[in-house]
Amino acid sequence: MDASKAERLAALLDGNCTERERQELLAELAAGGDDLEVFADAAAVLHEHEEEEAAAGVIPLHRPVREQPPRPRWKPPRWAKLAVAAGLVALIGGGLLWRGRGTGAGDVLALLEQPALGVPAGVRLKPWGASRGDGEAGKGRDVQLGARLADVEQLAGHDNQAASAAARDVARLLRGRHADPVARQYGDLASGIVPPGGADPEFTRRAIELGGKAAETGVWMEMARFAAAREDSVFFRSSLSLDILNGKGPASVFETERAELRRIGEMVGSEPPRWAEVRTALDSLLRRLAS
Repeated sequence: MDASKAERLAALLDGNCTERERQELLAELAAGGDDLEVFADAAAVLHEHEEEEAAAGVIPLHRPVREQPPRPRWKPPRWAKLAVAAGLVALIGGGLLWRGRGTGAGDVLALLEQPALGVPAGVRLKPWGASRGDGEAGKGRDVQLGARLADVEQLAGHDNQAASAAARDVARLLRGRHADPVARQYGDLASGIVPPGGADPEFTRRAIELGGKAAETGVWMEMARFAAAREDSVFFRSSLSLDILNGKGPASVFETERAELRRIGEMVGSEPPRWAEVRTALDSLLRRLAS
């Protein structure tokens, strides 16, 4: 781990980074690699350190007061190790996924908890069109549900008219599915101002559960389209994205689309990423899945 990464992790612990920087760091660590191994080692250091201080009755400090002497080859000072270790504890506690852990609805919900950035320029909402499977039963309807849930959260505080329209679609897609309280919640959002924080997280969780894996895939597809428009490689390195691009996790219900998902993964992983092709492929895939 280089000095810059350790400083960023220390800033994460101290609360001196922006929300976007925080999300990027967590996504980078969730993708695994050498940094993750160092992070895990540091967790052990923190555990031993806490046990020692608990036995001695010492109140721990974030970092020593005196200056650390310069080193010919950079090595993280003890406070930095504690910083990254504490970050690991928070990461695990927050439910972010690690390699081999598998994915689920909680991982998709974490996507919707990311800061609302609005819809990037050039991204067309509802690419499936009003007449293509809109409101029909089946997986297509559930994919639409997930995509529109993502729209509500990302538009909240940025474009109330578009956020209200998305909430109205969510309410309609939920009606008649023993989800009347959830549908009413989104109906209320549609008739007023959608707060910057979006919908109540409990109602969002319930809506995703009702839509199942197809809705989870719809959430990811919409967020992936936004990430591709922003050329955000970090998004595609998360464990959830890696699973979906390999036809696993929520996307396992779309067996015939696995080849297309892998092709998108290859385009993202090329050097440099072929963002224009990724955007086109994601638009086409969402249109097909939602129909």
